[in-house]
Amino acid sequence: MTAEPRKVNFREFRTNLSTYLREAHDGAEIIVTSHGKEVARVVPPASLGQQRAKLFGMFKDRLQMAPDFDETPAELIDEMEGGT
Repeated sequence: MTAEPRKVNFREFRTNLSTYLREAHDGAEIIVTSHGKEVARVVPPASLGQQRAKLFGMFKDRLQMAPDFDETPAELIDEMEGGT
C-alpha cells in the first residue's frame, strides 16, 4: 500500500527544498499548497520502463494507417530505377 501524499505549504517547501526533493527521489509524493490549495505535486521519478510504456500507448486509438500505406506507386518505382 502506498503512503498518503505529504502536504506542505509553499514557504515550507521552498525553505526545505533539498529535503523534499530527496524524499521524492526516495519514493514519497509531496503536495505543495498555497493558501490551502494544491499548486504542485512532486512525485518520484518514473523508471525508464514506465516512461516507455506511456509512450507506447500514447497514440492508441488516435492514429490510423491508410489501407495502401505499404504500396509503392509504379511511377515512383520507375523513377527510383532510373526511369524509362
